[in-house]
Amino acid sequence: RAALPVILSACATVHGRGGGAPHSVPSRDVPAKAASPAPQLVKFEERQAVPPADVERERATVEETAAGFLRAGGAYLPPGFRLRSTVVLDDRLVSEETGRPTVGVCYTSEHVIVLNRGRWLSYSREEREVVLWHELGHCELDRRHTTGRRPGGGPESLMNSNSVADVSYFIRDRAYYVRELFSN
Repeated sequence: RAALPVILSACATVHGRGGGAPHSVPSRDVPAKAASPAPQLVKFEERQAVPPADVERERATVEETAAGFLRAGGAYLPPGFRLRSTVVLDDRLVSEETGRPTVGVCYTSEHVIVLNRGRWLSYSREEREVVLWHELGHCELDRRHTTGRRPGGGPESLMNSNSVADVSYFIRDRAYYVRELFSN
């Protein structure tokens, strides 16, 4: 399992904290430090009631997806590499850049990733990989957005802002996208 703290929040307080430029991935509906300890932090706003079983299930999906990131990057990451990021699942994530709903945001200098909880829960395993791996690409690998396309029409990288909308390319050519993500 990946050592990645997960926080559930009705409205993440990360917005406007400063110290790191956010990088966001638009949803399909929108046009285009130190090593972390084992997960232990779950935070709720008082108005949000999430049953404990749901908390554990949601935490497990994030941990499984992060563990997949580490497995996929194993040949490319330095020995002893550990995730430093904290993931926040937020019910009302809105892009600071556009004011519209977004799937995920990474605050790079704080190593905080905020994911839209509703979308996260509705996504397939592959869509979760694309979203979280994209944000981990920002927070853990210091990757920036790309805009290029491959000859077949797919994004040149998981770091493309529209990679969630193009998840079918990731499914068809996973090895290419893993190699590109971790070797650049």
